Amino acid sequence: MNNFFEEVLMDGITDMIFVFKVINKDDFQFQFINKSAKERIGTSKDIIGLSLKEVEKRLDKADFLCKQFRKVVISRTGFTYEDTYEINEERQKTLYFETVLTPLLNKHGLVDRLVAVVRDITKEKETLSSVKKMASNAIENNERFHSLFFHNTDGIFILNNMGYITDGNEASEKITGYKIEEVVGKSFNMLVQLQDIELNRIIDDAINGTTNSYNIIIKNKSGDYVNIIYKIVPLLVDGVVIGLYGILKDVTDL
Repeated sequence: MNNFFEEVLMDGITDMIFVFKVINKDDFQFQFINKSAKERIGTSKDIIGLSLKEVEKRLDKADFLCKQFRKVVISRTGFTYEDTYEINEERQKTLYFETVLTPLLNKHGLVDRLVAVVRDITKEKETLSSVKKMASNAIENNERFHSLFFHNTDGIFILNNMGYITDGNEASEKITGYKIEEVVGKSFNMLVQLQDIELNRIIDDAINGTTNSYNIIIKNKSGDYVNIIYKIVPLLVDGVVIGLYGILKDVTDL
């Protein structure tokens, strides 16, 4: 039965497993290393019986590991930490690992061995980094849109794919004289005063990627005539048209 468990630890677990004998609080000796650990650390020599500092040649890394081990020896409780390793191949790559340290106590209640189970969490870290980057980009894009929409001197209406108004900025109110709440749910045509068939053609062109500017004269809410240049452009998310922008530029005084 003991051989069975040893085979499981040696060959049947993909995580790296190390067992260290505690010589003192600053010296830890390899007692066991499984197959996965041998393959990952790339050692061809037998390191059983060697100290951690003999195997880990980088002084800063050895000191870091000893510091983590020392915490468990002193507290006599388990401890989990994360660590990184730089792999120098054709291009430098950083690998991330999570290590769970478990103390084994002798009959005197002192820690005389440590079991280290090391799991590669590189993919998890890379995925998390990608998600954070996407979230950061989304926030940045949202802030950029907010600035362009609300602080633009041109009137901007957001339309659905049928040409009905769903929102607008402050400049659009100044140009048309209508409060946004007065035009939401109504056709953009009430502002530009085109024949329905003409507006539908312009909307279809915008959805299909063709955008043109048109110079017309409209009558605002007060009955004054305003000379504007307008165009309808697609509102895209991940390459899909989810709506339209109706943009009005007042050129009356130009």
